[in-house]
Amino acid sequence: MSQDPRWRYDVFLSHSSRDKTAVEAVAQRLSAEGVTVFLDQWDLIPGDPWQEALEEALEASATCAVFLGPDGIMPWQNEEMRIALDRGVNDRTRRVITVLLPGSSQPGDEDLPTLLRRRTWVDLRVGLEDDEALRRLIAGIRGVPPGQVELMRQASRTPIWNVPHRRNQYFTGRDDVLGQLHAALNAEGSAALGQAIRGLGGIGKTQTAVEYCYRYRHEYQAILWARTETEADLVAGLVEIARVLDLPEKDAQEQEQAVQAVGRWLEEKDDWLLVLDNADEPEMVAPFLPITPKGHLLLTSRASNFDLLEMAPLKLGLMSADEAEAFLLQRARRPHPAAEEQQAAADLAEELGYLPLALEHAGAYISIHAALFSAYLASYRSRRLELLSEGPLRDYREPVTTTWSLNFDQVASVSDAAAEVLRVSAFLAPDRIPLEVLTQGAPELGPTLAEALAGVAEDPLRLDKLLQPLLQYSLIERDLEARTISIHRMVQEAVRQSLGETLQRSVAERVIGALAHSSPGQEVESWPLCERLEPHWLAAAGAINQLGLVPAAAGALLNQAGFYIQQRGRYRDASPLYERSLQIREKVLGAEHPDVAGSLNNLASLHKAQGEYAKAAPLYERSLQIWEQVLGAEHPDVATSLNNLAMLHKAQGEYAKAAPLYERSLQIWEQVLGAEHPD
Repeated sequence: MSQDPRWRYDVFLSHSSRDKTAVEAVAQRLSAEGVTVFLDQWDLIPGDPWQEALEEALEASATCAVFLGPDGIMPWQNEEMRIALDRGVNDRTRRVITVLLPGSSQPGDEDLPTLLRRRTWVDLRVGLEDDEALRRLIAGIRGVPPGQVELMRQASRTPIWNVPHRRNQYFTGRDDVLGQLHAALNAEGSAALGQAIRGLGGIGKTQTAVEYCYRYRHEYQAILWARTETEADLVAGLVEIARVLDLPEKDAQEQEQAVQAVGRWLEEKDDWLLVLDNADEPEMVAPFLPITPKGHLLLTSRASNFDLLEMAPLKLGLMSADEAEAFLLQRARRPHPAAEEQQAAADLAEELGYLPLALEHAGAYISIHAALFSAYLASYRSRRLELLSEGPLRDYREPVTTTWSLNFDQVASVSDAAAEVLRVSAFLAPDRIPLEVLTQGAPELGPTLAEALAGVAEDPLRLDKLLQPLLQYSLIERDLEARTISIHRMVQEAVRQSLGETLQRSVAERVIGALAHSSPGQEVESWPLCERLEPHWLAAAGAINQLGLVPAAAGALLNQAGFYIQQRGRYRDASPLYERSLQIREKVLGAEHPDVAGSLNNLASLHKAQGEYAKAAPLYERSLQIWEQVLGAEHPDVATSLNNLAMLHKAQGEYAKAAPLYERSLQIWEQVLGAEHPD
């Protein structure tokens, strides 16, 4: 890769469309040597803004190689050269070289554009497989003096290579993970021979492994790759490696012979890297690994536990906000948008949860359709995951909408209770879900979870067993010390989408019941737990409004959330919670229910705290009327209501109205609690 950070490509390949087969053959050889190339048929999808994409690629390339075939320079090549000249390709540090293809003849200066005259020439007319010509071409691209050509070749060439992916020209960030991988694999000790990258599907594990292969290719004599979704995939991959290595057993009728031969090769040779991609079942992979390897193993996996392989996996997290925005701008081919569009790109990256696969889908769509970031953002907010399923993508076999569906099914096949935890988590806030919602709210979450969590207080390992299938596929992350779990917001959306409306309502109502059941009282001592629960109360409030849910527990939950938020001085946030609680309680319980009086009282206290006395008075009066009617004139709740209404009048200077209310409240307390009670 070029050292200048402006350049994503080592070389831009300019060619006639009639010569594309020959140029692609050269491009493949260059890629195998670790040269990053821009080739239109590789890097442009039909529908891409062609002119804009070419200009950006030329600007992002350290070298421009002009291929001349039998027809010489074609008109569109002249246009590319004009763009190159306008973009400053022929400056002090960038290079322009000319490559003669078989069947061409070397033209004189008078037949060439000014940009090509007296430039470096590479003659491939003797044949595209000529190694010396290829070395000269790479030397020209790299700008290496002739005396260092062989040294450069030795430093960059990987003799054996079967990585099935081209280097991702849009790869952004992850330098810390790549550095940790390199340090871990090169540390002393047998444990250093193997490492795994783990994380949620769509987090970029495969692309990170691909980048590692290219970035450190000069350190290995062989870089080998196999898919491991199933045992059949792994066997097929190892048989292919036997062919790549040209082992005598490569064509054996029994595949096991080829597999064993690869294992022996890995134990006898060194300076190799074997990547096992999508190794989600370490126990399936283990029997195929060499016992005493001399090279490096790199696994990508959604699994979280690699004790069987004696590996401590590196967790691959989400992109940072800056990384995600930079990637999206590059992928959409909009490196320098206007300020409004830059902000829209940042907002879109946040909406997509900084998930690389989602960013790839969005960026590709925007590039293909020449869409605005702001337009895509508006459509995404309306259509959500449906939009991410549109548009062709290279190197991805499935859209983001189905990335996790297989893991959902695998979890359900192992544990119905674990699948229920996933569904429950889809209706809470994505981050830091307190485990109290599960352990204390289990009776409200349905019989499956109630049974799975029965006796968890006496046997805490029951909770570990419940969560293990979800952790195994990285569908959730667990914080042991904080006693929380987290789930990516797009996984939540995918889970909800898979349920259908009826089941969504059923699960959401159970979640509301569990939150209400696990919520603490209203004392100041309960604030730490309330703080942990607040984002999940608000998520439930969103589900209540979105799905039109009106269970009695919803009224209680919203009232509890409103009370806590009011106590923390956030009156504006508390108001809609109180109002919705009152609506639900009136509808479900009837206008004269004591819980309705409680909601009226709390809403009145909120208005009073904001100085809105005219709004507070009728609410206090109605609350008092209900309590007197339902509970009787001498009930303590009536005394409390009288006291609150008296305080409202006092705050307005209406002392004559306040006095008899205070006196009546005092009379009730003396009668109920006795004359010497602290109240």
